[in-house]
Amino acid sequence: MRVATSPFYTTTEATPTGYIFPRRIVPWDGFAAKQEEIWNDLSTGNFFHSRPQFPSEHQIDYVKSCIEPIRSEFGLQSFERAAVESIVEILFKRAWEDSQLQSNLNLQGAVSFRSRTNLKEKAGLEAPKTPKARPKSRGKGNRADEFLVFKTSDGTKTPVAAIEYKLPYKLSIDQLVTGLSSEIWPERDIINTDGDDFVSASRRLAAAVITQLFSYMIGKGLQYGYVCTGQAYVFLHIPDDPSVVLFAVCVPIVDVMENDDTRLHRTAVAQVFAFLLQAIRAEPPPEAWHDEAEKLGLWEVEYDDILAKIPLADRKHNDPLTATYRPQRWEGFKRSPLRTSSLSGCRQSDLGTELPADEDSLPPFSNASHAGRNAAAAEKSGTGKTGAGHFALNSASLA
Repeated sequence: MRVATSPFYTTTEATPTGYIFPRRIVPWDGFAAKQEEIWNDLSTGNFFHSRPQFPSEHQIDYVKSCIEPIRSEFGLQSFERAAVESIVEILFKRAWEDSQLQSNLNLQGAVSFRSRTNLKEKAGLEAPKTPKARPKSRGKGNRADEFLVFKTSDGTKTPVAAIEYKLPYKLSIDQLVTGLSSEIWPERDIINTDGDDFVSASRRLAAAVITQLFSYMIGKGLQYGYVCTGQAYVFLHIPDDPSVVLFAVCVPIVDVMENDDTRLHRTAVAQVFAFLLQAIRAEPPPEAWHDEAEKLGLWEVEYDDILAKIPLADRKHNDPLTATYRPQRWEGFKRSPLRTSSLSGCRQSDLGTELPADEDSLPPFSNASHAGRNAAAAEKSGTGKTGAGHFALNSASLA
């Protein structure tokens, strides 16, 4: 993924103040287990193990060649649309065609990504209509960058998850990993506190972007959402207690490791697909959840103001990670497309050829080159003719 960082090529956007903020921002320790649960349910059908689901390698290379350098949040959204979201929509469509999966996953209709109004207006495109928020909600429910819309069989469109985009030069992997290395209590740790070192700034940025999306989610009555930078994802879940938000950081270029049986399930496409299945399967929050959310306070914060206070040298932090990124451990699967291809006698030549990673495109964090080579190998080995092996397409593969 190429990002234009020159001020001439980038755009700024005023961030509204007065966001509902969570009392606690807590690591989501059970995230990997929840994702694995979804994939185990998917394995009950034969669909993802029997035939290819994605375009060929040549078609993917064509998509890659058409992607322009990212200069704005809208450009990042377009990149994610081409690299991840369109493939996720295909997976939902294919799962819907499998009657067993349709029943097991509670799929009731088509799934699509819908953009928010002001991003569409900037591009001169017609803005889609979205459902109105609950009248008493104080959250910024109509301003998330994008809502995943679940279209039920009777034609009713219901948002089930919110998405917030942040350009990677505004929120780097290092800042995310450092800022979310531990639990945050915004009122105690962030709001009205000082601290200009890299760790303090990273925690403030992470808390601000999570609060921004949290407020959108509360406004729409949603319990699922994620932040996307094109290089990293922060998956959020608001549990039964709406004063708490759980988070899980995923960095696909690191998560996808060569010779790991779970590598296909840890790509950007697979993680987003499984996460949104979690959201679709969840019951809507009860009225008591909304009542408790009304008691939460407001934090008047502008993300770009926080960013502007960080010295440019710190934004380009090239030293080893202040906090080490540790992906959550996966237990593995009894039924995996990789094992299926191995048992069927699939030759290595059928799985594609390993190509070297572009070192210049890797994000500046420790072990990036090694991780990039692993990711590239996994991507190439997963684009063959082994059904769900095509899950190897992720943001890193188009970087």
